[in-house]
Amino acid sequence: MGMSRSYVMEITTVVVRVLSETAPSVVSFPRAQRDWKAVEAGSASRHGYPGVVGAVDVSLIEIERPEKFDGFYCSKCYPALNVQTSVSVDNLFLSVEVRPGSWPGRKCWLHSYSARRALHW
Repeated sequence: MGMSRSYVMEITTVVVRVLSETAPSVVSFPRAQRDWKAVEAGSASRHGYPGVVGAVDVSLIEIERPEKFDGFYCSKCYPALNVQTSVSVDNLFLSVEVRPGSWPGRKCWLHSYSARRALHW
């Protein structure tokens, strides 16, 4: 049993809207140095790794080919989005960022809000 393209687009639109509306209450990046220290202290006490504030993961999410698609083809030769998430040791999302699939993980990190803020401290 398949789903029609229009139904999938409708559901996707609803899911994206809900995520967009709820993100500010569930995605919280530390703003002050004391907040960073609290996250780092939690990591050190829970896992014994001082200086660690969480984990970063980048995943390729396959998408339909966009009309202007040049930058969306990933290294595995399909159109994709590169989604980078940062998660605290308490499994709380610190950040979620989406880039074109053609961007390698390192480039995603270097241009991310997470990297800019981490380098600031």
